[in-house]
Amino acid sequence: DSATNRFVRREVLSDKKKTRSKVRGQELFSAVAAVQHAIDTNTDARTLRVAQLTNQIFAKGISFITSACNISFVPDGNPATPEIAFVGRAHVGKTALLRSVFKD
Repeated sequence: DSATNRFVRREVLSDKKKTRSKVRGQELFSAVAAVQHAIDTNTDARTLRVAQLTNQIFAKGISFITSACNISFVPDGNPATPEIAFVGRAHVGKTALLRSVFKD
């Protein structure tokens, strides 16, 4: 009887895990659907154009040129090459933003 009880308990726990996993998957799917709906309903032509231009700029590849703590240290740029600068206080997420954008 104790072996049967252990088997039944194991099966019940397994079913609970499967149910939890299924519910989590459904919640994730719902969240993704909500985000997609928000994008679809809130995206205007200007936002789409900015996204297209951003993709074109970053599709050419990126390179780190320098870090400057003063405007006098900023290098002269090539007008044909777009440059992007991130400025901000320490520990506010500049590096995290760069990593997320460039998928490092």
